[in-house]
Amino acid sequence: MAEILRYGLIGAGMMGREHVRNLALVPNSRMAAISDPDERTRTETARAVGDGVKVYADHRALLESAEIDAVIVASPNDTHRAILEDVFSAPRPLAILVEKPVCTAAEDLSALDEA
Repeated sequence: MAEILRYGLIGAGMMGREHVRNLALVPNSRMAAISDPDERTRTETARAVGDGVKVYADHRALLESAEIDAVIVASPNDTHRAILEDVFSAPRPLAILVEKPVCTAAEDLSALDEA
């Protein structure tokens, strides 16, 4: 049997829930953890994922956990740079899917390129 790829979701709003629905169709994958600063959004998305999902108010706590192999960044566009910088410095390397646009300013893209 193939190993299950465990995903973490940063940004559990409308686009995050779309990723939850899509990932449910992918064999050998599981949404293992979600993070969002808004409690109502976290609760609603955790309900959509179902039992066993870990829930975090802060994405940095999710990144510190050993519960994920990959991360989906579906937070507001203007937060992508800061979140990606945190992902790049996570305790272990993670596969990354980030919503577009990756950045909203050219200087953010340059900084991420250097990171």
